[in-house]
Amino acid sequence: MNFPEECNKLQVPSSTREEAEEDEDDDDDDDDDDNDDNDDDDVDDDATRNLCDMKKYLNGQNLEEEEEEEEQQQQQQQQQQQQQQQQQQQQQQMIIIIKKETKEHTTTSSTFFFDERIKDSDVDRKSS
Repeated sequence: MNFPEECNKLQVPSSTREEAEEDEDDDDDDDDDDNDDNDDDDVDDDATRNLCDMKKYLNGQNLEEEEEEEEQQQQQQQQQQQQQQQQQQQQQQMIIIIKKETKEHTTTSSTFFFDERIKDSDVDRKSS
């Protein structure tokens, strides 16, 4: 939607010197003619103001929508970060558990092997 250039400037037009001089005249015919012309200008000014107001309103709505979108994006990013942190913690816990199990298994295996050697050497001694 294209708005008039006047909306971008947001200035209210001032009355001209001619209008001021005609208002000072006591001639009713001239004043009525001026009033008719001014009525058209007033309608145009009102329409311009309405368009300017609509532009401000729409810009305000767009800003609100952009802020809401930014908030939603931030919330999504926070949720993703939390999920990633939870996944990393779970992975670290699994690694620790696996290391413990591997260490226990290794310890048990070596102990078992050591015990078997002792038994074998005992058997060798007894047989001699």
